[in-house]
Amino acid sequence: MNRRRAVSSIVLTAVLLSLGACRSTRTSGNVNIGAILPLSGDNASFGITARNAYQIAEEDARQEGRTSFTLVYGDSKLDKGLALAEYGRLVNQHHVVGFIEATGSGIALALADMAARDQVPIISAVDTSPLLTSRGGPFFFRVVPSDAYSSKVLSAWAMEKGLKSAVLVFNQQNDWAVGFKNAVLLSYREEGGSLPDNAVLPVTDDVVDFNSAIATLQKMAPRAWFVGLMGRQAGLFVRQSVSRGIKGPFLGVDNLAQQEFVDAAGAGKTDAWFVLPTEVKSAAVSKFAARYRQLFQRDPDSLAFKAYDAYFVMLNAVETIKKSGQPVTGAALQRQLKATNFPGITGTIQFDQHDDLLKADYQRLTYDAESQKVPVQ
Repeated sequence: MNRRRAVSSIVLTAVLLSLGACRSTRTSGNVNIGAILPLSGDNASFGITARNAYQIAEEDARQEGRTSFTLVYGDSKLDKGLALAEYGRLVNQHHVVGFIEATGSGIALALADMAARDQVPIISAVDTSPLLTSRGGPFFFRVVPSDAYSSKVLSAWAMEKGLKSAVLVFNQQNDWAVGFKNAVLLSYREEGGSLPDNAVLPVTDDVVDFNSAIATLQKMAPRAWFVGLMGRQAGLFVRQSVSRGIKGPFLGVDNLAQQEFVDAAGAGKTDAWFVLPTEVKSAAVSKFAARYRQLFQRDPDSLAFKAYDAYFVMLNAVETIKKSGQPVTGAALQRQLKATNFPGITGTIQFDQHDDLLKADYQRLTYDAESQKVPVQ
């Protein structure tokens, strides 16, 4: 999206929100819940994966005869201006009283004040920026751990492997990447790793040729390369690094679990090391994974499992309110979400005082030559 279109979207959003500022969030019959996802564009795999998981969740809820809600989608293309406009459309035209996703930490941060003002809670299964702990506001919840925690796990792993010096590349225009960079700097240095300021290299959204950046960082002879880039951009960085004879390892979190990363990294994907929340082994997990493969001809990733759980966390809140005889409002949903104690397929979901996921375990992964995620030996 160019600058003019982005500005137009923001202006449109402001108009929509001003028109709906006095709108009540109360609903007595059908309940509409929103999901703002990138369903097209360079990062569409995030949105498509979540939507696939919701489809399975909706079918499971129907088969169990449970109270349902109507899920209304907005396509953000992972663009902040579009996401703001879609938020306004869903809240003011479709009267959604909550969201089970607003993909993108920067998007969630931009929506925080609006969600608090409109009293519309947002649950996320993918937004991991540490900034959301302090700036997500009282209506933002997440069923995925913050990068403040995952970066500690990643840094401890690096030091355990003897990777005591590192460099870091990050997209300075991406809010998630900035948060990841800050979290890694803090956690890796606390572990005793050497990551000086001149070993931290910012890039911008439009960079696709990283050879100059790679040459600069390569001179520092690092043992590890932290990658604060997303999707295709992260993959291009790894591919070009490997073509220069660099074997990494290239360290990241769920940014290296995107299909766009795998496609762009090529053979370099086998030099990527990343941490993801541990997948629980259970009959429910196996059943979900089998249905996901049958329906969509691919294995579910950690986002799919988390998105499935986010759906049922919201559904449980809606059902509890309806059973009490009270109207389902955003404020009522917020109160119910704070009391969540849900046995999800990814483990027990509870929120701490910041509405972050209370507890998480991690697995250490890389890719094999067939692009399958496998434990690092």
